[in-house]
This record gives sequence, C-alpha cells and structure tokens, in this order.
Amino acid sequence: MRARKKRKFNKFLWFVVVIVLLVLFFMYYHFIYLEDFIPKLEVMEDKVHINSYYIYGTSLSMEGVIDNIDTSYDDLDFVLYNGDFYGYDIEIIKGNNNIKFSFDSDINRGLNLESVKRGKYYLFLRACYENEEGVCDYHYYVLENDTDYDESVYYTMSNQNNKIMIHSSNDYGTMMFDVFANTDDNVYDVVIDPGHGGVDVGAVSSDGKYYEKDLTMDIARLIYDKLTDEGIKVKLTRKEESFGNDEYFEEYNVDGISYVGRAVIPRDVFAKYVFSIHLNSLESSSKTRGLEIYTADKINYDFVSRMVEDILDKTEMVASTKETYKVREGIYTHNFTDSEVMSALSGYDKKGYERYNVTTSSNYLYMIREPGGIITGAYIDDRNSEVGVNPYYDSNVGVESYLLELGYLSNHKDLDYIVYSKEEYANVIADAIIEEVLKNE
Repeated sequence: MRARKKRKFNKFLWFVVVIVLLVLFFMYYHFIYLEDFIPKLEVMEDKVHINSYYIYGTSLSMEGVIDNIDTSYDDLDFVLYNGDFYGYDIEIIKGNNNIKFSFDSDINRGLNLESVKRGKYYLFLRACYENEEGVCDYHYYVLENDTDYDESVYYTMSNQNNKIMIHSSNDYGTMMFDVFANTDDNVYDVVIDPGHGGVDVGAVSSDGKYYEKDLTMDIARLIYDKLTDEGIKVKLTRKEESFGNDEYFEEYNVDGISYVGRAVIPRDVFAKYVFSIHLNSLESSSKTRGLEIYTADKINYDFVSRMVEDILDKTEMVASTKETYKVREGIYTHNFTDSEVMSALSGYDKKGYERYNVTTSSNYLYMIREPGGIITGAYIDDRNSEVGVNPYYDSNVGVESYLLELGYLSNHKDLDYIVYSKEEYANVIADAIIEEVLKNE
C-alpha cells in the first residue's frame, strides 16, 4: 500500500511540475518573446549614408544622402519601427538621382528623444509611392552610419528615467534605438552655473558693496530650489562654501584638482540644459543696462524668446540696447570672428601654449562652447596641461547651453532690482525653464 501511495504522490508531483513549466513557458512566450518579436521588414538594396548625427539638448539631429533613388516618391520621412511605425518629417534637398536630408537645420530641433518609449526601434528612411488606388507602396532604406560615432548614449529627463543607446548592432545594419529604464544615479536634467566664485569675484558694483560671484550664487540657489520643488533634478556647479577667497574655480579638468571643472560638469552629469548666471558691469558708463542672454549658433530661438518675453513682462528689467552680436531683443549669439580667432592664436603663442583648433564655428563663451562638444565648436583637448582638458570636447552629445547676463551692476536701476528683487527675478527665470523642461509630460 505504501509503494502505491508513493507512486501516486510522484505522479502528482510530476503533474504539478509540468503545469508550472507550462505556465512559465506561456508567461515567457506572451510577455517576453512576443513583446521582443518584431516582424522583419523587406529593405531596399541601396542604403542611406549618414555623414553626421548628434544630440543637442533633447533632440537628435542627422544629415545624410542616398543615391540611386527613384525621386518620383509622393512622401519621404524617417520612421522608427518596432512592429509599429512612427514617422518623423525631414528637410529634403532633391537632386537628379539622389536625396540629401536632415531632421532640422536648427541644432536643438529634430527627433525629440524624450518622446520615444521603452523598447527596441529600428530607424529607416521611408519612401511612399502611391499606386492607382492612392495607397502607398513603401520602400524602406537602411541608415548606414558613416560617422566616427559608432554608439551614443542619451539619458532622458528624470521624469521619464530612460537610457537610450543608439547603435547599428542588428541584422539590418541600420541605426537603431535601445530604450530601457535608467539605473545610473549621476544623471541630472539641468545644471545651474553661478558665475565666478572664490578669488574670482567677477563684476563689482560702483560702490564696492556687491560682488557678481555672491549675487549669481543667490539667484542660482533660488532657481535651483524652485526647479527642485517641481521634481526637476538639478546640479549646481558650485555651492556657497565651495571655494575660499584665495581659491580659483577651474573651468576644465586640471591635474591635481579634486573636483570636475565647471565647463565639464554639465556633460559629466548627462544634463540636457545648462544655464550660466552672470552680471555685467561697465566702467565707462553707468547708463548702459539691461538683460542679455547668450546662446549657441543655429538654434531655434523659441524657448529663449519666451524667457526674455517673460522677464520683460513680469519684472522691472529691460532689454539691453547693446547691438553687437544681437539676434533678437535681449538675445545674443557670439561665435569667434576671424579677428578674434587670430587674436586667440596670438595669445596662445605669447603664453607658450600649443594652438587649439579654434574656428569661427566655435562659440566665444566657454560655458556655451565646451558643454556642446562638436556641435558648438568645443576645442579644449589635452594639448596644454596648464589649461586643463574638457574630456567631452569631441563628443557628439551636447548640452543645450545659455549664458544669462541678468543686468549691469554699474547701473543703479539694474543693481537695485537685482539686489532687492532677486527672488522675483529668479522665479520668472525658473518658471520659463520649468515650462521648457516639463513640456513633454
């Protein structure tokens, strides 16, 4: 009798094991295999050649060309494919038998990486040729990466908390996105840079009472607090107690310092935006006053225009009357001019430095230029140890950067407003940043 009961128990145990294995197999098939399975697309033999791609702020930009294409198409776009199709408009220059294209001519507009959900996506060029019924016959073209950047990494805003790997390691050989949950801690949305600090006091009010380094710290801290309250992950380049009055805050990573240089921090923490807070001063004039916001070249100015408009509407600050490098009211873009390039090279020679590759494609202001990598003409490599190095100078992932000159300490109206209404001023700036950063929620 005991032997029969044991055999029945063994049969029951095996039955339970089989059921469990079937359940596990079903769960794997349904939730993992089917989820990862993407039907194969038929692609054309001719390939798209990508000769440039980069990420600035939250946007992916890409330029390329395809030869031997039938240019009688009815529509042409980029498409992300994961079983479903997600189309993106592109700018096109049509030749006789080739097409040149880009996502956008503005470096901070293109494919919005914040909008891409988790999963695997293949990137194709898609051409629509309408048949007699008015239905598209689609041709799909592989995007062959001909750049020096085989792989790029982008971290989304912390409210999305995704990591995006861009590479071409797939059966198609096309560029693709792997989007998955981010597990890295040292990732920030925004960097606020309080200008100057330590021995570098910056501008000084005419009565000697107020230093730029202190006022920028006050305003930066107020902006930091408001952004943080909104759930935005913010990094300050320095804190009040970071540097003593005899210490200098290095711009780049220099041998022997125990911290990351201020122009390196934004890329070091994978930020999407950096705002460098400054104040102006002129010894020659107490009448000159007003707001000046400096930007990178070839950007879409919608965001910074909204910020300027808000500041002028909601505060007592006015726009600067300065005309040099002005592109819009209160907005300035300053790349090196030819004469400034020659002056910079001459200056390096006098100091005994090896010349950098500075060009008229390089932004003049290092807090805009260096966090932007190749997109903004960064050039501080390791050739001069005395200067230091920006390890991201040749990166194709850049931080969207703005330098805010919030008024003139040499003008009593600007000074009074900055000193006595700094919280109001900071709140207006913070609100503009919050609107931009959280626009994808």
